[in-house]
Amino acid sequence: MSEKLLFNGRYFKIEKIYNRIGDKITALISSGKGEKYIYKSFCVNSCEYENFADKIEFVRTSYNTLANLVPIPKIITFSFEERAFIREFIEGNTLNEINIDEFDNLDINSKIFEFNNKLEQKGYSVHFDPDKYIFADNVLYYLGYSLEKNDI
Repeated sequence: MSEKLLFNGRYFKIEKIYNRIGDKITALISSGKGEKYIYKSFCVNSCEYENFADKIEFVRTSYNTLANLVPIPKIITFSFEERAFIREFIEGNTLNEINIDEFDNLDINSKIFEFNNKLEQKGYSVHFDPDKYIFADNVLYYLGYSLEKNDI
């Protein structure tokens, strides 16, 4: 029996759970129409380490800034009440899934440099985690929302 997820009054099938910590979950979900998305929830119960209102505002602000600078998956919908959002699913490989010998053939190192350069020119940076990048259709997408303002 497959797991179902109710979000914004609509049911989705959970295809794969990427991460689950307590009541937080990141999962690949699909609609009845075959569309795939990534579902990300935040702590539902009060968490000592996470203030939800601050967290969702941080994600929204970071997303809006990042979307104007570098390729990232589009956020489809936020739900403050459900403490979650759904974003576009991009079929591809994380940098950890790509053989290091292929980096030169795929021009990945220069794409990482270009990505970081675009952020640095505007005074931002992100923590580099190879699992937070997807390479698809010759484009390097950033999957995170942890944008940091550099002291210049």
